[in-house]
Amino acid sequence: MSHPQNLLKNTQTAAPRAAGVAGPDLGYEFFHALTPEQQEGLLHSLTTSLPAGAEVLACRAVTSVRLGAWLRPAAGPGESLARAATLASCSWLAPGETFGAFVAAGFVQRTAQIAWFQTPQRR
Repeated sequence: MSHPQNLLKNTQTAAPRAAGVAGPDLGYEFFHALTPEQQEGLLHSLTTSLPAGAEVLACRAVTSVRLGAWLRPAAGPGESLARAATLASCSWLAPGETFGAFVAAGFVQRTAQIAWFQTPQRR
């Protein structure tokens, strides 16, 4: 379990932005490098569980693997490259942790708003 100051530190630096590109809606980081088969399996699972058009990227760092998911499709190849750079600059692990996850506030807000609009309203 992280100490509150570590959580605050990670929250403040969770999704840096590269050249006007928002950080991922969902992010995961694994401390130990995954085998290519494990990474491919995670990418496949994540991609098939998200809405069509979502972009899922992976980034290998020296001591970890990061996965990021953007629910809106990239506007073009330049945006995909900027998203990859953003993912490379993210870090969701505090010292001593082996798994980190990130959920963007905008993702939570959009999900709640969609659920609200899909719920029958009383008049």
